[in-house]
Amino acid sequence: VQAWDQEIRQQQEQIEELYDRQDPVEQTDMTQVYTYIVCEQNGVDYEMVFALIEQESRCRWDAEGDNGTSIGLMQVSEKWHMQRMEELGAYDLKNPYQNVLVGVNYLSEIQNDLRGTVPDEDLPYYTLAVYNYGKQGAKANLWDQGVVKYTYNTKIMDRAQQLKEEKKKAEEGRG
Repeated sequence: VQAWDQEIRQQQEQIEELYDRQDPVEQTDMTQVYTYIVCEQNGVDYEMVFALIEQESRCRWDAEGDNGTSIGLMQVSEKWHMQRMEELGAYDLKNPYQNVLVGVNYLSEIQNDLRGTVPDEDLPYYTLAVYNYGKQGAKANLWDQGVVKYTYNTKIMDRAQQLKEEKKKAEEGRG
């Protein structure tokens, strides 16, 4: 496992070095490819993550929310994710690769914790609710009131579906 972790960190460093040398358009393309790979490795839906990034930061790597406590593409808070950041070797949340790594890892953990306890078709909605509110907050503010789908998670899932449809059309156009 340690050899695998070291190999992943080396690959991440190589990608970051390339990123620093690219123009902004190439950086965005590289970030999307990296995000796709991290999603695949963690079993998290790429289109959902991309839609979440659009919602959370408008795809701005340097975005700050919640009075500066939520940082980067996925609006990760150091306060809640320091241990995760340390475990992943991700210390700079304004670095888009490190931010995505932490955010997708968190989504994967949420998904895995919820799997089997909620209906499969609602799993993404529950996952996004926990990402947005935290588990206690989602329970108190949504689930205890009988709410699964609300503006935040529905908007993200609608956009994810739109992205999937666009991808399908693009693939059909190539074939």
